Amino acid sequence: MQFIVAGKQFFSKILLFGEYSLLSGSRALTLPYDGYQATLCFPGRSMGSRLQATSVNSNKLINKYLSYLQSGKHKKIFGELLHLERMEQDLEDGLFLFSTIPSGYGLGSSGALVAAIFDRYAREPAGEVPGPVKLLTMKRFFGKMEGFFHGSSSGIDPLSIWLGRPILHKARERLSMVEIPCTSQPGQAGFFLVNTHIPRKTQEQVAVFRNKMTDPLFRRRFSTEYIPTNDDCIRACLGADSGLPLHLGCLSHLQLELFREMIPRNFLEVWIEGLESGHYILKLCGAGGGGFLLGYTLDRQEADTQLQKHHVESIPLMG
Repeated sequence: MQFIVAGKQFFSKILLFGEYSLLSGSRALTLPYDGYQATLCFPGRSMGSRLQATSVNSNKLINKYLSYLQSGKHKKIFGELLHLERMEQDLEDGLFLFSTIPSGYGLGSSGALVAAIFDRYAREPAGEVPGPVKLLTMKRFFGKMEGFFHGSSSGIDPLSIWLGRPILHKARERLSMVEIPCTSQPGQAGFFLVNTHIPRKTQEQVAVFRNKMTDPLFRRRFSTEYIPTNDDCIRACLGADSGLPLHLGCLSHLQLELFREMIPRNFLEVWIEGLESGHYILKLCGAGGGGFLLGYTLDRQEADTQLQKHHVESIPLMG
């Protein structure tokens, strides 16, 4: 036995739309992605050396996280809502997170840990399908929990991961669970991921964005062009609107202009070629700077052919 499962399995998450507009109170759309998973575990009797090292490193990280929960500015709230004494005992018994979610790739590696910790140690069950008010309360609490990893957090990642459902984040912090009819169809139109193989830190990219927002011209274009286009993409996506490729193309152009430094340099040519050829469209998937890019195509086979010329592999998102 390599390890003993100590909690539910949680999937990674993808931010389809809402890069940086989410920080400005605009819309965002997330969905779970079962290509990567994470679950809390205890060590087993026959763990290999690699898994043993992984478990030790994870246990150390969660111990540091426990210290944050016990002594941070929100320690009273954490203590009231979480069984921290039980968590401390579990850590002494070797508790760790077994995760295939890559860190620094925008797929919610820290959000998965937060969701797993909450699920195991919450003093009161949150219920299977929370209503809008409960969703907002949980999002805020998750944001405080995830603050350890990013300095500040919207809480949307761990909430989306804990629910395992697509979430629409509306203006003024209104939340709802939704269905997404347009993620992918085998061999047809749909979204896909592109791995840049470049880990990045969310905090650093957010700092770049906040600095850009000090420029009045950038701030005006972000408000009057970028946010409305982002919202158009979300409406088209949720409605399986035939105008989605048009709106996505506009969003991709705007990200190329406004967030160019957040697109890895060796992917700029690939990005521009997609826009010019019309075979596929690329956009940021989260903070940018590396990690995964999100793509969309009306023809999977043609998109794969074009991307392979650049030695780029695409991973389809199945609905």
